Order: sequence, then C-alpha cells, then structure tokens
Amino acid sequence: MTLTELSIHSERLVKLENDFSHFDDTLQRLSLKKISMTTDQFMSFRNVVNLSLIETGLEEIPDLSLFSRLEYLSVREGRLLDARRLAAAPALRALVLEAPDAALAAVPRLKRATFINAYATDRIFGNCSELESLSVERGSLNALRAGWLAGCARLRRLDLHDNLLEALPDSLLTDAVALTYLDLSHNMLRALPSDLLKRSKTLTHLNVSHNLLTAVPNDLFVHTRQLLRLDLNHNRLTAVPSTLPNGPFELKRLDLSHNQLTDLPESFWFPVTAIASDLNLDLSHNKLSQLLNVSSTEMKLFKGINLSHQL
Repeated sequence: MTLTELSIHSERLVKLENDFSHFDDTLQRLSLKKISMTTDQFMSFRNVVNLSLIETGLEEIPDLSLFSRLEYLSVREGRLLDARRLAAAPALRALVLEAPDAALAAVPRLKRATFINAYATDRIFGNCSELESLSVERGSLNALRAGWLAGCARLRRLDLHDNLLEALPDSLLTDAVALTYLDLSHNMLRALPSDLLKRSKTLTHLNVSHNLLTAVPNDLFVHTRQLLRLDLNHNRLTAVPSTLPNGPFELKRLDLSHNQLTDLPESFWFPVTAIASDLNLDLSHNKLSQLLNVSSTEMKLFKGINLSHQL
C-alpha cells in the first residue's frame, strides 16, 4: 500500500520517533502539529508537495533547496526566529506563514501568500509578477510605502484586514490592474485617497468596514463599474459620496450600517433605486430621522432594505 498523505497531530509537544524514510518517494502531503523532529528526519520528507508545520518547536527553517517538489508550505510556529531559507524552495508557489518574530526574506515565484501576525512592512512576498493572492492579517502593519505592490499585475485578491493602517498611499494599487477583491477592514483608516481605485476597473468586492472614516471621496467609485459588494459599515460617516458608484451599477449588497448618517441626498437614491430589485441595502444604526428623497413605493422595489435602529 502506497502512503501519499500523512497527518500526525498531538496535544502536547512530542518527538517524532518513527523512521519514515522508506516513504521518501511516495509521500506527497505531510501535516505535523506539536511533533518535533531532527534535521535528518525533516530532510527525509524532501519529496513532499504539501507541507504543514504547526507548533513543532521549529526555531529555524532547514535548507529547502532539496525540496524540489514542494509547492505549498504552511508554517505556524511561535518560536521561529529565522525563516529566510523559505526562498530556497525552488517550486514553492503558495505560502502561509505565522511567525511573529521570524526574520524574513523575499520569496520569489509565489502565487499565493498569507502572512499572519508578521511584521510585514516591506515586500516580503518577493518578486510579485506571478502573485495572485496576498493576505497580511492580524499583524502590525501601520503604513505601506508607495511601491509596495509594484509589478503585481496579476494580483486578484488583497486582504489587509485587522492591522493598524492609518493611511494608504495614492499609488498603492496602480499596478494591481486585475484586482477583484480588496479587504481593508478592521484598521484605523481615517481617509481614503481619491485615486485609490482609479485603475481598479475589475474590482467586485470592497470592504473598508470597521475603520475611522468620516467621509469617502466623491469620485472614489467612478471607475469601479463591476462592483458587486461594498462594505462601509462601522465607520463614522456623516455623508455618502454623491457618485456612489457611477456608471453601470451592479451592486448586490451595500452596507452603510453603524455610521452617523443623518440624511441621504437625491443623488444617492437615483442610481440606487435603478437597481433596487437586485440590491440588499443596510442603513441600520444611523441617525436618519426621515427619508425625504425616497417614497414607500420605491422602498418596496428593493430586494432587501434595513432601516432599523435609527438614533
């Protein structure tokens, strides 16, 4: 019987006692949790395609240059101090790294990269010409330099939720012309650059909820004509942009709940009611005492509308 997949998980840290070297040519997927091993034991798995290491006590990434088939690597190690050898894996295309104190180096050729609790303030994902998905979550990002995504022309998904971002550079997404999903939620953003989405013509999902926004630039959505979902909830908005959004309007969900909206202008209702039958609109938890610019007949057109909990 050929062993192609092996998972060994423990509730406490134990040593790997077995010799698995005879599976060297057949084992493709390996997952170890709280299983410590020697360097020789680790190297015996050099033909794996998918490798997951969770709380194994690893302090340094061994030499991965011989892991010629390794395409997916997930490392969740609280004690890891040196992860610079990740770049040595010649076939690595997908990486998940949770190592708060690890020294990092750029990893080229990645298609998908996720960094959790990492001090990821520079281009740790390497040459991003092939990068399609990038997530930096639950980390300490508080600023991004202008060229942080330079060359990321294939990037489709960018997730920066749950960081400490206070501002974004105007040119952050200049090269990310294929972007469809952008999550900036749970940060400390007080404003958005008016040109942020200028080249994001393929964007379908935008989440900027749970920030400190008091306003949104009027022309922010001029080029986002394929937008399907927009989350602006849990901010401090007192007004909505007059061109939200402009052009072909395909929104399926618009969440403006938990803000400080007191009025909605006619310039907002005119495009919204035009696609009401497909739209779920959430305006709950605001300060809308009355809605003068929309009739009860028009309200019935919506697929769903929530106006509850007005202060």
